[in-house]
Amino acid sequence: MPEAPGTRSVTFSRDWAGLSSSGRIIISIERVASGQPLGQILSHESAHDLLLKSTHLGLVQLALSGEGLDPAPAGQVRDRCARLLDDLIEASRFTHEAVATFASSIGVPERELPAYWSRHPKDYQDAAHVIEWLRARPVADDDKINIALTLGQLALAVSILDDWSPLHLRDVDAMERWLNAPQNRPDRRFPALSRFFAAQEDDILRSVSKSGTNFAASISSQVPLGGQSISYRGLVEPVTGQPLFRDIASHIIKDLAVDPSLPRTDRDRLTREWEQRSQLLNMAPTKLGVILGSTTSTAGQVAYYPPVSVLPAHPLVHVQNNCSTAPIPGIEPVGKKPRYLPPGDSALWFMDSSGGRSAVHVSPGALRSWLEGLSEDTTVCVRDGGSFLGTAIGEPRLRKRRHVVLVQNRTPAQVAIEVSALGLDATRGVVLVAHVASELKDVSYVLLRPQADAVVVILPTAYISALEFCRTVTESTVGARFAPRGVADFFPTQRARVDVRRVIDTFEGRHWDTELLPESTGSTPCTTAISAADKRVEECVYRLVELWNDFKDVRTANAQWRLIAYAQEVWRGTDLWVTDVNRRIDALENLTSLLHESWLLRREVAALRLSVEMYRRLLSELPLDWPVRFRYAGNAGQAMLRLWGDSGDDSLRREALPLLRAANVI
Repeated sequence: MPEAPGTRSVTFSRDWAGLSSSGRIIISIERVASGQPLGQILSHESAHDLLLKSTHLGLVQLALSGEGLDPAPAGQVRDRCARLLDDLIEASRFTHEAVATFASSIGVPERELPAYWSRHPKDYQDAAHVIEWLRARPVADDDKINIALTLGQLALAVSILDDWSPLHLRDVDAMERWLNAPQNRPDRRFPALSRFFAAQEDDILRSVSKSGTNFAASISSQVPLGGQSISYRGLVEPVTGQPLFRDIASHIIKDLAVDPSLPRTDRDRLTREWEQRSQLLNMAPTKLGVILGSTTSTAGQVAYYPPVSVLPAHPLVHVQNNCSTAPIPGIEPVGKKPRYLPPGDSALWFMDSSGGRSAVHVSPGALRSWLEGLSEDTTVCVRDGGSFLGTAIGEPRLRKRRHVVLVQNRTPAQVAIEVSALGLDATRGVVLVAHVASELKDVSYVLLRPQADAVVVILPTAYISALEFCRTVTESTVGARFAPRGVADFFPTQRARVDVRRVIDTFEGRHWDTELLPESTGSTPCTTAISAADKRVEECVYRLVELWNDFKDVRTANAQWRLIAYAQEVWRGTDLWVTDVNRRIDALENLTSLLHESWLLRREVAALRLSVEMYRRLLSELPLDWPVRFRYAGNAGQAMLRLWGDSGDDSLRREALPLLRAANVI
């Protein structure tokens, strides 16, 4: 549903150095481009990653993140998991940041240490200070890093898995009581362990580095903490696969699924879906878990569902098409919650050679109209959430249009698995792979392309991750066959080369070379023609939205009848039937949904009857390749059932049931 016309200037998206999220290491390309060494960021985030994957506590956090964060559905289960996860993070944050911040400082030249510390918040510095004694010890730098990591693992080695069911740790209050005990709170354990190991001889410290957690635990088992000796549970070798993690996640999830304080519908959905979401968590080795993400954008105009005729003309457009059955985050203004994209809708980010940009949300029909008028000199970059190597579901005309795919949601490990699973060797030949080193230190891009296809996938990652990825896939004998290529032999056309360079240069914040500029003067035009009837239909839709907002505020009979009368006027007029089919479908969707929703607020059967009449025409107008047909079918079926309830006409029920089945509503 469009909002009233208009735009507002905001700065959108976020900026951060790095995150460990869902088992992935996500690093901000803006921080790297601004001069912060990627090696230091990667060292910091790798420490977090190892601590998460080598203790039961960390694995429990990963399991909870699958249900407490996106894409888990909203509800009491998600709220519970999010609160439990927050409590565990808060109880171990000091330990994590102490280890990660100190470990990534090792090897930084002394003259550069002031700059290193200035890039970290004071609480990170305070945490790292607890093990700063280790810097002066006469042991090798690698030993210092290993010792810091070992101390972190020992601090996190609490009995959460053993205590989970007996102490009902699925309950937030029970979890908070459990974490209040010094033995169970990593941030109480870590300083005590640091003091103990600071008093050890250098040879003992070298043995800790060489022998790891078992030796360190054996010599520190008498460290006093909270009136008793410290104990260690839940230390494991770093988990790099699904089996152990799945066992732990299953234990946590099954316990939540029998909690009578949670709604039965939420628990049933959790039982059905948790394993699928757990597959999204990255349990691959650290080198194959690194994603470089673009997180900061300049101030630009943001509009939600504007007319196609006012969409800006820029030579590079990023597209995120929601081809899922649930809303996903779209444009994310700074300091505000993301605006969600309904199924079938798309977010577009328009960019030019100098860094200027704007962003919009558009409907399926508007996306098609925009694509039909797009200049060939425009580079379309699809974000990988909605397309991958041209094979994923989604808007078919977007897949057919020349485009590149920028990976922002998958790790290198996930890319390798997914490409192999697609069976490309059977349908489109081998997958060509090229490694492109960036001018930015330690940054690389892996380029992938099916030999018989023009779609190029761009995977931004760390240099060491790119090398490991290329080695892994080219040596693999399972699934798709990968063939290494030099950059000179990789691209199918010169235009594809320009597309990739535009995307990478913009990703890194660089101005374009002359050869990347559009052939026309200024921005590349969008040639979509719009007739007088098209404009009148767009104006009618916005007038309809205004009437809907008026009715929603007062909910009176007069306001509802003004809405119905105007909808009838549009419906009986001629403009709707001579306009572009994509605009007509968008207009019909708005007419039907607004009338239907007005009936939900005030049960005037005339609104519902007109809505059903329009739904029938809408379904007959939909092309067979229209995305999210199920959404329209489900809405139409529900409106027909409600009209049947009011009128008693059984033919409406018979008409509705096949539509609801097609939409998986029944």
